[in-house]
Amino acid sequence: MAHSRRELGRLDRRYSLRAWPLPQRVRVSSDGRWLEWSYPRGPGAEQLATRRDPSSELLQAFIGLTDSAAPQIEKFALRWGVFHHRGKAGPGERGRDNLQRWFQTIQGFRGVLGLSGALRIGGIPGLHDLRLAMRLFPRGQRDPYLERVWARCTSLLLATPGRRRTVAAMERGQRIETTRHVLKIVTQSTLRAAHTTPCVILDAGSPNGFCLELAGGSFKAALAAALLNSVISGEGGPAFCDGCGRAHQPRRRSSVGRRSFCDVCRQQGVDNRVRVRDHRAYRRSLRL
Repeated sequence: MAHSRRELGRLDRRYSLRAWPLPQRVRVSSDGRWLEWSYPRGPGAEQLATRRDPSSELLQAFIGLTDSAAPQIEKFALRWGVFHHRGKAGPGERGRDNLQRWFQTIQGFRGVLGLSGALRIGGIPGLHDLRLAMRLFPRGQRDPYLERVWARCTSLLLATPGRRRTVAAMERGQRIETTRHVLKIVTQSTLRAAHTTPCVILDAGSPNGFCLELAGGSFKAALAAALLNSVISGEGGPAFCDGCGRAHQPRRRSSVGRRSFCDVCRQQGVDNRVRVRDHRAYRRSLRL
């Protein structure tokens, strides 16, 4: 039976992971700068190893973290793991993560998900999302292309509204290509930072008899897999509330340019207030 090249090239986008250990204790430092963690002493450390498939649950929980909620951060770390740890827990091992780096990564992931979501529904990637995604690349670690992207986003965001609309309309095609390039670099660098690479394995349960697996058991690898699922296959991409900015599961798929609100903001009437504000701004623009 003949198969087209496209059919042979399809992969079942199900990324699985080996188990990784979880810390026994975590604590946000009194100054809020560090997440201190420790693993249990003795052979019981290996009993904490767990296997989780990357899912929207992990991704939404991660990008929903805020720097003002220490209990939320500690609860997340106990369930999913910590950044600094590489996947092999020594008896009684201790360490700490820089929380500033955590929140830079969270903001970067929010931007990446916003960019991939816009491309997936045929929208125009937002300049703010591009700028957030660039936070995954600290200054001094960007190639010349990414430096130009950063400068372009910054100049447009600081421009007057009229100038911004004019330039943005002219550069839509360029912005889509730029976004694709940035997403490619982000996914590659995320996998590299997690010390993991996808490999093809045989899997009788997959439609094509094989699937991709990420080699490497760690929290970083789990995040990389979840991000890969969202960017490539569109799975697990959450929405962000236009009222409070937190990630949430929308009631229905949002169309391009349509605002999205979480249940809490809806109950507080934030959605109605924002719509009234948008309408007034639109009426003012007609009088200019």
